[in-house]
Amino acid sequence: MARPDHTQVRTLFFGDMLSPASIPQRPYTECPDVAVLQKEIEAHLVSYNEMSSKPMDLVCFLYMLEHLARVARVIKSPGGNALLVGLGGSGRQSCTRLACYMADFAVFQIEIAKGYDMSAFREDMKKMLTKAGGSEERTIFLFSDTQIKDEGFVEDVNNLLNTGEIPNLFPAEERVAVCEMVRKAAVDEGKAPDGTLTQLFAFFIERCRAMVGCVVCFSPIGDNWRTRLRQFPSLVNCCTIDWYTAWPPDALMAVATKFLEAIPDLDNEVRQNCVEMCQYFHLSSKKLAVRFEDELKRIYYSTPTSFLELIQTFKSLLGEKRDSISSLKSKYEVGLEKLTTTEQSVEGMKQELIALQPKLVEKNKEVGEMMIVVNEESAKTEKVKEVVAADEAVASKAAAEADGIKKECEEALAEAMPALNEALKALDTLSSKEIAEVKAMKNPAAPVRLVLSAVCVLRNVKPVRVKDESGKMVDDFWPAAVKMISDMGFLQSLQTFDKDNIPPATIKKIAEYTVKEDFQPDRVQKSSTAAWGLCMWVRAMETYDRVAKVVAPKKDSLAEAEAAYQGVMGKLQEKRAELQKVMDELTALNEKLSSLRQEQDNLTNEVDLCQKKLERAETLITSLGGEKTRWTQNAIDLAADYVNLTGDVIVASGLIAYLGAFTPDFRESAVREWAGESRERAIPGSEKFSLEHCLGEPVKVRAWVVAGLPNDSFSIENGIIMDKARLNRGLCASTHKGRRIGGSRRWVNPFSSWWPSSLMETT
Repeated sequence: MARPDHTQVRTLFFGDMLSPASIPQRPYTECPDVAVLQKEIEAHLVSYNEMSSKPMDLVCFLYMLEHLARVARVIKSPGGNALLVGLGGSGRQSCTRLACYMADFAVFQIEIAKGYDMSAFREDMKKMLTKAGGSEERTIFLFSDTQIKDEGFVEDVNNLLNTGEIPNLFPAEERVAVCEMVRKAAVDEGKAPDGTLTQLFAFFIERCRAMVGCVVCFSPIGDNWRTRLRQFPSLVNCCTIDWYTAWPPDALMAVATKFLEAIPDLDNEVRQNCVEMCQYFHLSSKKLAVRFEDELKRIYYSTPTSFLELIQTFKSLLGEKRDSISSLKSKYEVGLEKLTTTEQSVEGMKQELIALQPKLVEKNKEVGEMMIVVNEESAKTEKVKEVVAADEAVASKAAAEADGIKKECEEALAEAMPALNEALKALDTLSSKEIAEVKAMKNPAAPVRLVLSAVCVLRNVKPVRVKDESGKMVDDFWPAAVKMISDMGFLQSLQTFDKDNIPPATIKKIAEYTVKEDFQPDRVQKSSTAAWGLCMWVRAMETYDRVAKVVAPKKDSLAEAEAAYQGVMGKLQEKRAELQKVMDELTALNEKLSSLRQEQDNLTNEVDLCQKKLERAETLITSLGGEKTRWTQNAIDLAADYVNLTGDVIVASGLIAYLGAFTPDFRESAVREWAGESRERAIPGSEKFSLEHCLGEPVKVRAWVVAGLPNDSFSIENGIIMDKARLNRGLCASTHKGRRIGGSRRWVNPFSSWWPSSLMETT
C-alpha cells in the first residue's frame, strides 16, 4: 500500500499541551475534518503494520488522534522532546511509534533483559548517538519508567535532554572514531576549519542534538514520579508535557466496537449491547474505586489496560466456553444418535442372522461332500504314485548299468587316446621339407625303411617285386613308399585314416613290425624326424585297434543297455503323464475345496459377528436405556447454556479485568449490579450469575483446595481469576495496599497469601 502524503495530516488539535485540563474533550461533530484525518492515520497504520515485525492493532478514535498529533508536532520541532504522562496502556508508546513512522524517524528503545545494567545502557546510548550523529539519521529515543533498573539511566536521559550529550560517554579511542565519521561534513559546513578533534567532536554533539529527540513515558502513580521530577528537572524544563488522561466514553466505545467485530455468531443487537456493557464496566469500576477509597482508604485505578484486558478476556473466554459446550453437547447428541441407531439396527441384525443360518448349513453340507470326493481322488493318486515309483526304480537301475558300461568304455579308450593324440600331433609337426628328405634317400636307413613299410601295410599299399643280391625275387616296400609319400594329400590321409575299421590281418602284420628293435621311436628319431612321426602314428594305430577290440563288445552292451533304458523311460513318461493328469485333477479339487472352506469361514464369521453385535446392542440398550432421558435433558441444558454464554462470560470478563482487587462485599455488589445491567440490555445470560459456575472447573478447583486453597467462594473466585486472567498479572495489579516487588510495577494481592508456590508456578 502506498504511504499517504504527510501534508494531508491536519493540525486541528495542536493546542496547549501543558496540563491535563488543557486537553479538549470535543465530540466528533465539532471537528469536521476528523473523518478525513482518521482515514489518513489509518492508512499510515496499515502501512506501518505491513513493514513492522511487531504490528500494532490500534483504533484511531478522536482521543488517540489528538495525542498522536501532539507527539507528531513535538518530535518534528527542532530539539523537540516529549514527556508523556499517563497510566500504563493509555497508548503513549503506540502513538510515539506511529508518529515517528509518519515522520520517517527511526525509533530506538532499549531492551531490558536479565543482567542489563548501567554499562549495557551506556553501550546502547553510544550505538544510538553514533548512528544518529555519525550517519545524520533522525532518531527518537523512546524511554519508559518501567525500563529503569538503575537511577543512573534517568540521570543520563536528563543530561541528553539538557545538553544533547551524555558526559564521558565516549572513551578517547571511540571519540576519535566518531570524529572521523563527521570530518568531511564538518569541513564542508565550515564548522571545523582546523580539523581538530575538539572542533570535530563539537560538531558531532551539535548534530546529535539536532538529530536525536527523546520521548519519555512516565506514570504519575507513586512517589518515584515526584522524586524523579525534583532530582532531574530537565524532564520538565526540556520536554513538552502531554498528559494521557482517562479515555473518554466515545474512545471506549470505538475500541470495544473495533475488537468485538471479530466475534462470530453474535447478533448485531447483542454485539452492540456488549460494546455498551464494556464501556459501562469501565465507568462503573471508576465509581466503585472512589467508594473503595472513601470507605477503606485503598486506591484502585481503572486503566486502559484493564479495559483492553476486559475485551480480550471476553473474546478468548467466549470462544473457549463455546468450544467446550459445543463439544460436550455434541458428545451427548452423538451418544443419543448411537442409542437410536442401535435400537433401529437390532431388528435388522436379527433378520440378518436368521437369513445367514440356512446358508451356513448348506455350505457346511457342500464342504463335506467335496471332502469325500477329494479323499477318493487322493487315494487314486497314491496308487498311481506307487506304480510310477516302481517304474522309476527300474529306470534308475537301467541307467546305472548303462552308466557303468559307458564308464568302462571311457576308461579303456583313455589308454589309446593319448597315444593317438600324440601321434596326430607328431604328424602336425611334419613338414614338406622333411618328407622331401625322405623321398630323396637313395639308400635309407633300416629304421626308416621299416617305418615306411609299416605305413604301406596299414594303408594297404602293395610292395614292389624286385631281385635281391642273390637274384631272388622279393617284396620291396620302398619304391611304393616313395610314391605314397609323394602324394600331396599324404599327411591329410594319415590324419583322417579310418582307425576303427583296420583289418585284423593288417594289425597282425603291424604287430610283427612294432616288436622289432629298429621300430623303436628313439632309434627311428635318430635316423629321421619324419620317420619318427610316422613311427608314432603306426604304433598309435596298433594301440588304438588293440583297445578298440576290447571296447567294441562293451559298446554293444552299452547300446543294448541304453536301448533298454530308453524303453523303460518311455513307459515311465507315460506313467508320469498319467500321474500329472491325476495330480492336476486333485489340485483343482483341492482349490475348489479351499474356496468352499473360505466361504464357509466367511459365513461363520458373519454369523458370529452378527451374534456379537446383537448381544452388544442389546447390552447397550439395556445398560443405557435409563441414560437416554438424562442425556436428552443435558443436551437441552447445554443448548440453553450456550445461548446464555454471552451474558455470563461478559460479566465474568469484567470481574476478572476489574474486580480482583476489591473485597468480597464490593465485588459482590458490583457483580450483582453488572449482571442486572446485562439482563436489562437483553444480553442472554443466566438468571443468577456465578463465576464458579461459569468458569470453574471442578477437578482443578479440587486440586487447589488440596494444595491449600480455602474452600470458600471468595478464595475460589480468586483462584479462577488467577487462572483465567490473560496476562496473569495478579489479583491486585493497581492497588496501593499491595506489596511492590523489585521496583517494578507488579503488585501482589494482599489477601492472596494462601496461594501455594506450586500453583504460582503453574499459573
